[in-house]
Amino acid sequence: MSQRFRCVHCLVILLVIMQASRYYQRVQIQFMTQLGMRGSAMHRFLLRVHGNSALSQGTVYCWMHNFRNGRGDCCDTLRSGCLTKLTPQTLGQIRLLLNGDCTLTVQRLSTLTNLGFGTVQKALRKCLDLKKQPARWVPHDLTNVQKQRRVNICDQLLRMRTRNRDLTNQIITGDESWMLSYDPATKQSTASWLRKSQQRPAKPRVNLRVVRLMLVCFFDAHGIVHREFIPQGLGVGANVYLGIMQHLRRSICRRRPQMWLNNQCFLQHNRAPAHRANLVIQYLCCNHTQVLPHPAYSLDVAPADYWLFARIKKHLKGRRFQDVNELCTQIDTVMNNIAPVEFQHTMSSLIPRWRKVFAAAGEYFE
Repeated sequence: MSQRFRCVHCLVILLVIMQASRYYQRVQIQFMTQLGMRGSAMHRFLLRVHGNSALSQGTVYCWMHNFRNGRGDCCDTLRSGCLTKLTPQTLGQIRLLLNGDCTLTVQRLSTLTNLGFGTVQKALRKCLDLKKQPARWVPHDLTNVQKQRRVNICDQLLRMRTRNRDLTNQIITGDESWMLSYDPATKQSTASWLRKSQQRPAKPRVNLRVVRLMLVCFFDAHGIVHREFIPQGLGVGANVYLGIMQHLRRSICRRRPQMWLNNQCFLQHNRAPAHRANLVIQYLCCNHTQVLPHPAYSLDVAPADYWLFARIKKHLKGRRFQDVNELCTQIDTVMNNIAPVEFQHTMSSLIPRWRKVFAAAGEYFE
């Protein structure tokens, strides 16, 4: 007899003994009910006789009331319960319900199909190979024209990369973004292990009246080329952005002299209204600045948005700064601590991102 068979055999015997023990206890409860004993006394008696295998106090009271109401059978009533066996019919029913509403919970599906909770989980994960996932955030609901433009521009950039293998090292990219003097940490990041008696710490919501600062930053594969802060109360309009472009040219001349002399830099910025203003376009054309095309609503191919600003805000999140000077100092510290190899890696990642846009037919990729 194998070891596994002996284990199963012992388990079956144990279950039979336990079931017989429960039946014997119900007989004792019936006898004690006829004697007029109270439920608490019955439970204490069963604990002394049967120990840990005694019926619970609630079960004792339930059977006592049943016997007082005239029940004479000590056998447990068979109950139908939920179905535990999956059939093609039940799988088809689950599939039909999900086709109507794919947001149904496992508990709701269990109720509608009369299947057990675990059975529905097994059907979803193993039989139907489904996994419930939240919707992913996208910057914009792209139209077909915008998707096609994303494909065309990324294809053009890939062809430029084929002709110029050093393209990503010659791109200077940048954008502007708001920085808050206090940006509360996310609820998930502030979760902590507490005792049941301890009170959860409070986390205030975002206060839109906190001090805000506009950061404008341009960088390339070697590091930061130019950064400046826009004074409070001043938006980035055409005249302001024209001044930023003038400051950027002087920074390129000072920090990238070889690139400046050979005019081997390509400017990449998004299609914000200030970036497309006639004043800015005329200034860039007069100074022979080469501007790379950039599709609209495409934060996924803009390194400043998907990498640099996200990294800075991650370090600032959850910290409170008393004034603008302290906020500026912390932003500079974060940018100065970024290793040059990370800038190189980020700019090199543009090539696979362009390919992903092309392969996804203009859709946002994961």
